Amino acid sequence: MLWLVVALLAGRQMAVVLRQPPGERLTDLETWIGENGVLHVTGSLYDSDRFTGTPFAGLVLKPLARTAEQSLGVAWTFGSLLLVAALGLVAARALPGPLSRRTALLAAPVAISLLMLSLPVRNALHLGQTSILPVLLVLLGCFVARGERASGVLIGIAAALQPTVLLFAALLWLTGRRRAAVTGGTAFAACTALAWAAMPHDSWSYWVHHVAGAGLGDSADSLANQSLHGALLRFGLAGPVEVGLF
Repeated sequence: MLWLVVALLAGRQMAVVLRQPPGERLTDLETWIGENGVLHVTGSLYDSDRFTGTPFAGLVLKPLARTAEQSLGVAWTFGSLLLVAALGLVAARALPGPLSRRTALLAAPVAISLLMLSLPVRNALHLGQTSILPVLLVLLGCFVARGERASGVLIGIAAALQPTVLLFAALLWLTGRRRAAVTGGTAFAACTALAWAAMPHDSWSYWVHHVAGAGLGDSADSLANQSLHGALLRFGLAGPVEVGLF
């Protein structure tokens, strides 16, 4: 019955996204790979401040632009739902034991259902964001990968797509998995260097001019920013007090 609930939620989410007019659905994805998207421009990815990903993310997405345009909508949304399902399955498998048989059976569908209902996941599906992928890579690195090297590589690639997940490299170091932490930092540096070699101007804009992407996209206190930083700013805090609390 719970898996039926998961299927119904997934179907509902696809219907919600695909019922929207073409100009109002997957808007984040459209600004990247659409006909006039930033991945088609000849200048810097950051000239318009619409692209907020890392240069490595741009490097990965550029070859997929034409394919994504042709399959924009159903395939992208279905693929995102599969990533959410994988996220829930990995989280359920990572529960500490011993587990009762009932808990083991219920954990995965309950986790996936809660993810489907959560605001960040709904926003990611509605806007066509890729933010689910780095989270999934981190969970795979922490709970599924065998060996510290594989774990570090997965987390390093995730950090190249979303630099904030470098916090997990620090977590690995502090919990004694230091080889994984070093491998993660190395993988992050290698992916970033690859993007720098392929897109030096964009890399300079992102890492130096915008200080790792600061100021790109909407203002930090907008409702789209679901981070603790955004919440504190919406409470009216600013300056050193807000930074200290954060």
